[in-house]
Amino acid sequence: MKSKPSVIREFLLWWFGPPYSPWVSTSVAIDFSDSRAYLDALAQTEGPRISIQHLLIAALGRALLDFPDANSRIIGGKIVPSEQVSVAMPVNLLGHKGGAEKELSAAIVDRADTRSLRDIAARTRSTVKEERDGRVTNPLGRWLARGIKHLPGPAVRRSLDLMDRASQKRPIAEQLFAQMPITTGLTNPGATLADQEGILFRGAAINLPGRLMHLGTVWAISAVQDEVIPIGGVPTVRPMLPVVLIFDHRLIDGVRASQLILRLRQILGDPAAVFGSDGHG
Repeated sequence: MKSKPSVIREFLLWWFGPPYSPWVSTSVAIDFSDSRAYLDALAQTEGPRISIQHLLIAALGRALLDFPDANSRIIGGKIVPSEQVSVAMPVNLLGHKGGAEKELSAAIVDRADTRSLRDIAARTRSTVKEERDGRVTNPLGRWLARGIKHLPGPAVRRSLDLMDRASQKRPIAEQLFAQMPITTGLTNPGATLADQEGILFRGAAINLPGRLMHLGTVWAISAVQDEVIPIGGVPTVRPMLPVVLIFDHRLIDGVRASQLILRLRQILGDPAAVFGSDGHG
C-alpha cells in the first residue's frame, strides 16, 4: 500500500476536485483473432459457455491486478488501494420480468482477478438470469430499489444525498464496498451495432459523477467488427474488438493507461496462457 501519494497525484487530487471532471477517454481496436479462436475451441468442451464479455471480465481482472494504481478508489479526497478487482456490468431488463419496474440492473463479479473463466461465466449467467427474473441479487441494490420505489421523490433525493456525504468517510465507504464491491465497470454501448453494414463503432465517453462510490476505470466495448489493419505492412482484414478505456486522471496518467491497454492486448492475444486451454486456469 502507498503511504503517501506522489507530488503529481496530490496536485491532481486538488486540480480535478469536484466539480471538475477528472475523466479521460481513449479508444483503440484490438485484434480479436486469437481470442475468437480460443472461444471457439472452448465451445467444443464441457462447461459453461464462455462469451466475449466473460473473457473480458476475466482479462480486466488480470490486467488491473498488474496496475493497482488504476484499480484504486478515491474516498474523501484520498487515494485508497483496492485489494481485489471487482467488475460491474449493466444488465438490460427490457423485455424481461424484471423490467416491469426498471429498465436496467447490474451484475457484479467480485474478485475477477482470481476467478477462472468458467467460474466467471457460471456466476455471471446465474446473476443475469436472476436479475431478469425480477430478483435483485445485490443486498445494497435491493435496499436502494425498495427505498426509491416506496419513498416520495424529494425524500429519495435527500436520503441519497445523506448517504453520499456519509460515503466520503472511510469506515462508511468500506461498509458500502463490502455490500457492493465494485472497482471497475464494463459496458457495451456499441453492442447493437453488431453485423450492421455501413457503420463502425468508433468511441464513447462518460463523466461519472463519483457519488456513493468511486471507480478508477470504466471500459466500453462494442461488437467485434471486421476492419482493415496493416500486418507486416500489408492491408489485412481482421476481426477487431473496439475498446474504450475511461480512466480517472487523478489515479493514472496517459502513459500508464496505455500500458494497461497493452497488457489487456497481451492477454487477449494469448488467452490460453492466462486462463488455460480449458478455461479453468
